[in-house]
Amino acid sequence: MNGKSWGLLSVALLSFFALTDTAAAKTWFLPDYMEKLPNTYRDRLNDADTPTLAATECARFKDSAGNPLRAQSEIPSGQVCTRYPNAVIGKNCVGNCKCDTTKFIYDSSNCNGNYVLAGSFCSDTTKRATQCLCNTRLFPYSYNGTTCRFPDESLGTCRDKKSGSHIVQQYYDGLHFKKCYADTCWKYTDLVEKGSATCKWGCPSWVDPDCPKCKASTCYTDDCHLYDDPPVSSCKYGCEETSSTICTSKCAKCYEDNCRNRKDNSTELGCQKYWADCPSKCETGKTCSPRDCRAEGYTQTTCPANANCGTPCTDPCDENNTKYYKYGTCNTGYIDLLNYWCNGAVKCFWK
Repeated sequence: MNGKSWGLLSVALLSFFALTDTAAAKTWFLPDYMEKLPNTYRDRLNDADTPTLAATECARFKDSAGNPLRAQSEIPSGQVCTRYPNAVIGKNCVGNCKCDTTKFIYDSSNCNGNYVLAGSFCSDTTKRATQCLCNTRLFPYSYNGTTCRFPDESLGTCRDKKSGSHIVQQYYDGLHFKKCYADTCWKYTDLVEKGSATCKWGCPSWVDPDCPKCKASTCYTDDCHLYDDPPVSSCKYGCEETSSTICTSKCAKCYEDNCRNRKDNSTELGCQKYWADCPSKCETGKTCSPRDCRAEGYTQTTCPANANCGTPCTDPCDENNTKYYKYGTCNTGYIDLLNYWCNGAVKCFWK
């Protein structure tokens, strides 16, 4: 074949290839960082179908920050990522993963000092969290209505930061304290327990309604406050029994008379006069020095009506203490007839 024939053949061959099916002529071009892929991927360079990369192979590629790509199933909790679709990996891989700052709003820049990160966590280049709570080592107490009812806020307080949308419902919601007490006794000094050795009998009242303790200076010195008995000084003849062995200023039983201090002076003849404050004992006993009233003219045992008989006569030795009378004069307004006794009656008649 001469040179002219070879030229014609070459033109014919080029025309043939130019007219072949365009699908077979497709070519996939890879970026430079994919040129070193294993031959299993390079074998598809002239395939007609779009190549697809298995999710497990995402880490062979890098995102714009130079970090390995991930499969979507490998996205770390709380992070959002950018898809990396292209002709080789399709839409299977993601990169440039970062924590979702709309949920994980706290990090060391806005949660420090008295606070610690808490709640759910997410880490990319920085550790982030959904909550920022008070450090309980610094503020170990929170209001609970029992063991922590009265916080000492003068030492400082700390309130939890839970989220940007969290609303404080009550004053103590999320509030922490350095010191907190079940009662208000911490405000006072010189307090003692009721019934203790230094306050055995208690006190009139607690130091305040929320502190069930006594002020030492108000403690009772005895148990008299337990009794409603009158004071010993109110007993006319003294106190027979005090309210207790401790309470000697109040009397549970007063003496009814003064007999304990009186002597009975009765004689064999009896008692001439009894004590005014002790009617059961004799102040003056009887003595026997006989007197003959009749011989002295006291012949009557009664004084007649309308007569003035004078002072009666008694015989000290008469146990019956009989009184004897003798005639005197008629009372004013009456006259004396016959001036003698008649049937035991003076004849004193009305004028």
